[in-house]
Amino acid sequence: LLKNIDEPVELFALEINGPPRARPQVELVLPAEALAVLEQAAVAFMPLINASGDPRDHHLCDGITGDIISNLSRFRDLVVIAHHSVRRFRNVEPPLEQIGRQLGVRYVVNGSLQRTEHQIRLRVELTEVTSQRVVWSDRYDGALNEIFKFQDDVTSKIASRLAIQISVAEQQRIRSLAPPDLHAYGLVLRGQDLSGQFNREANLHARRLFETAVEIDPGYGRGYAAMSRSYNLDWRYAWAESPQTALDRAVDLAKHAIDRDALDARGFGALGFAQLYQKHHEESLAAYERALELNPNDADLLAETGDALTYSGLTTRAIELLKRAIRLNPYHPDWYLWYLGEAYFFRKDFEAAITTLKQMRDHSEAHRLLASSYGLLGDLANARRHASEVLRIHPNFSIDHWSKVPPNKDPSENEMFIAGLRKAGLK
Repeated sequence: LLKNIDEPVELFALEINGPPRARPQVELVLPAEALAVLEQAAVAFMPLINASGDPRDHHLCDGITGDIISNLSRFRDLVVIAHHSVRRFRNVEPPLEQIGRQLGVRYVVNGSLQRTEHQIRLRVELTEVTSQRVVWSDRYDGALNEIFKFQDDVTSKIASRLAIQISVAEQQRIRSLAPPDLHAYGLVLRGQDLSGQFNREANLHARRLFETAVEIDPGYGRGYAAMSRSYNLDWRYAWAESPQTALDRAVDLAKHAIDRDALDARGFGALGFAQLYQKHHEESLAAYERALELNPNDADLLAETGDALTYSGLTTRAIELLKRAIRLNPYHPDWYLWYLGEAYFFRKDFEAAITTLKQMRDHSEAHRLLASSYGLLGDLANARRHASEVLRIHPNFSIDHWSKVPPNKDPSENEMFIAGLRKAGLK
């Protein structure tokens, strides 16, 4: 033992001209309590293989591996094995089961880096350990003379897409379990799917799941953040008997989420979302700014921040963030395009708004903006067609209510939106 240090310390000896020695295989045994924690969506990003064979690229492989692990660690839903632990597996390729057992992970990412004279190529593959099923794979190409730009861009993209793919895989896994086996995280994931349907019954069902999640784990901030959004939707669509009470409740729950986990970016995102619809624009943008400080690669948060910027009159910056979100999450949900369409609409580029909104797979929530866009362009036939869809999907729609919903900082922007709806024949 070293003086005043009770814990064992790892020592190394450097033999300058000695014979090469075989790399020791260390069997890492995790205690039961650590394995219990890692039963969440734990992932190990294994050291990138230097496919070039040039020893000068070893450091580049190490640097990119470390950067991706650092970026992944910002996602609070993931347990990410530290760089130091995965470095044990550099230059060795044990079976997936061994990695899963030794590191206590459900997912493993393997990858390789290949450098040619002027180009660099990075390949990654995400695999579920138990089934050995490849969940996702991709490759990234860049120019060697822009290596630092490539490294920054690719680590952000890979981290974001891995988090998204693992979330999707977890949802599929959770759906296959019997209801009694669902834990708080699973309940929140299921509830978020329901909330995205934008109808009253699904939203109430989602809230019950969120309430159960926080009963199971009162300290789980994400459950409160999700519940906050369900109340925000109650306000937005006039589903609540007292809409203002629902919006106030959304703000309170978002603050509860932050109180329970001040490092979870989604809590600040929920607060920014609720404050936006209170028309507290500066506070909303500050909350989103804090969220992106905690996780600048969360594509959902980037898209939501873009929406808040749109309503604050900063449409150029909003479009930049929304396009970045789409790059990070190429299989994005429809609401990314909905928000991007809004940004074009309030920039008075109605043609771009229509083109963007038509790319949505489900146009249910696009019909309002499409009706207004066509109305303002004077295409009344298409405007009325979308207006009829608005009334079919939301029979309780009224101009009086929707004149108060969009939280534009500049009132004239909302007046323009309402004018388009009136031209489309909505009342």
